[in-house]
Amino acid sequence: MLLAWLIGIESILSLIPKAPTMKFNTALLFLFIGLAIALVGHQNKYLHTFAVLISGIVFIISFLTLFQYIFSFNFGIDNLFFEDTITSTYPGRMSRATALCFLLLSTTKVLRGVKTTHDLKFLNYLVTLVAIISLLVFSTYLLQFVTDNYVLIFNSMALHTAILFFLASLAISLKHPDHSYVGFLTGKYVGNKQARSLLPFVVGLPVILSAALLYFLNSGVLATAYGVTLYTVCFAAISIFYFSFIFQKLNISDQERVKLEEELRASNQELFQYKAALDESSIVTITDVEGAVIYVNKKFEEISGYTKDEVIGKTLEIVNSGHHGDSFFKSMWNTIKAGNVWVGGLKNKKKSGDFYWVHTVIVPLRNTKGEIERYISIKQDITQKTILSNQYKNLKLRNKEVEQFTYLASHDLQEPLRTMKSMSALLKKRYGAEELGEDAKIVDFISDSAVRMSTMVKGLLDYSLIGLDKEPEMVDTAALLGIVKEDIQTLIESKDATITCRDLPSLKAYKTELRLVFQNLLQNSIKFRSPDRELEISVFARKKKESYEFCVQDNGLGIDKDHLSSIFGLFKQLHNKRAFKGTGIGLAHCEKIIHLHGGSIWAESGPAEGTSIYFTIPVF
Repeated sequence: MLLAWLIGIESILSLIPKAPTMKFNTALLFLFIGLAIALVGHQNKYLHTFAVLISGIVFIISFLTLFQYIFSFNFGIDNLFFEDTITSTYPGRMSRATALCFLLLSTTKVLRGVKTTHDLKFLNYLVTLVAIISLLVFSTYLLQFVTDNYVLIFNSMALHTAILFFLASLAISLKHPDHSYVGFLTGKYVGNKQARSLLPFVVGLPVILSAALLYFLNSGVLATAYGVTLYTVCFAAISIFYFSFIFQKLNISDQERVKLEEELRASNQELFQYKAALDESSIVTITDVEGAVIYVNKKFEEISGYTKDEVIGKTLEIVNSGHHGDSFFKSMWNTIKAGNVWVGGLKNKKKSGDFYWVHTVIVPLRNTKGEIERYISIKQDITQKTILSNQYKNLKLRNKEVEQFTYLASHDLQEPLRTMKSMSALLKKRYGAEELGEDAKIVDFISDSAVRMSTMVKGLLDYSLIGLDKEPEMVDTAALLGIVKEDIQTLIESKDATITCRDLPSLKAYKTELRLVFQNLLQNSIKFRSPDRELEISVFARKKKESYEFCVQDNGLGIDKDHLSSIFGLFKQLHNKRAFKGTGIGLAHCEKIIHLHGGSIWAESGPAEGTSIYFTIPVF
């Protein structure tokens, strides 16, 4: 534009014929304001100072121009740099609107050193005002208001001047979008979205309708009164339709917001309940990346004895018991610093000096950039469990020692018992029954006692070996019962017993031991049959929640209810030993085997009612 003035190209100075021209001072100040926009705030303080200086020059020239209009005084600045021979009225002088816009823009650039939010907002109001003035000039050109009848402040601003002012205001706004109209129109909040929806309507519709009205009025198609009425009706109808559409979108958006608020409220309530449950059951601590404590819950204070104020800002070294070595903690820190979860047991020390064990989970927490910014530790007090675990290990060791002792004792007892049986037989063979006379009964008694003792010792030995070094396997209990029936088929036939089975499952169990259970129970039912009726035995099972319940039911002699709780004891016999031979260890075997499976066993019976033996085996 400066070049156009220098070589006299009028068509460039005024884009529209007979329209106002861009003055030389205007083009020069645009050059200055452009440099100021680019250089203000530059890291090089000299360039920044230069930008502020030229902004000051723009401010002075625009201010003096407005002063000349207001007080009808001529400072001689209009043609100071170049003489305007084209314009007849105020040659070389920029319009009032142009001077005002330069004054506003230069003010923002001079004061850009101010960084407070309040001042930035004020300066961006000035930039927004420049943008509004430039848009109003566009509107006047669109409506062909280029006579002396339109608003005084816009009557001599060139079209390209208005365009450059809008671009300058846009450039300044883009440098500080958070406090400018650009940020307002491009923001993500509801007000920003509504501004984007309404601005084209508020600005565009009046201009388009007004341009159409003027066209039809000037062409004589419409009378003035009818045209204004039609304008009003069209504006109202389009406004109603457009705002209905906007409000419908607002309703949908509000419904979604309410739904999200309800979901958020429910989620917060759920999270609050989770936190309450966690605080009731666990010790929770949060530390920064250096290990300094940021948060502890009430459970930490309750168990450790330290208050929140005593640990906030310090490390958890305060509860270190000294039980774990440096390598232990180094490994832990390496794990969590790598972003992995660490799980393990820690022995800590209370404020009182007592020790406590915690099962600990440490989880790294990341920020939105993916960087670890803190660690949350969730700990369970397992002091009692640790004590019980140690006691269990000791008890298990003692039980093993007892089993070994039982095995050795029962094994070693067999030898003297065999000797007693052999010596009794040798006495009878050497002297004969006639020579021994009454002493033969004593020898027979010794021999029978040794046999009974040997049987009992063998039962005790078998009892100690139940479940030793065995693993559960899938067992078809119906097939297993069939094998047991085959093994005792001779006994079944000799006693005319009837055995039925139904609903027997396949499950994981100790096969040999379970076979012994069925065998002992069937043999007991046959042994204690009633002489008054044919023996009937039923074996069945039914599925419970987490186990199978088995039953071996007979119609035999039955058991007195007072003795039901004692029938599973070692060597326990309720009937006459001469009438019913046995060691009394069979049901003890059954109880130990069922307990080995993690189940339970019990009996239901009454005299002459028969007996039902129930036992459960959990589903592995």
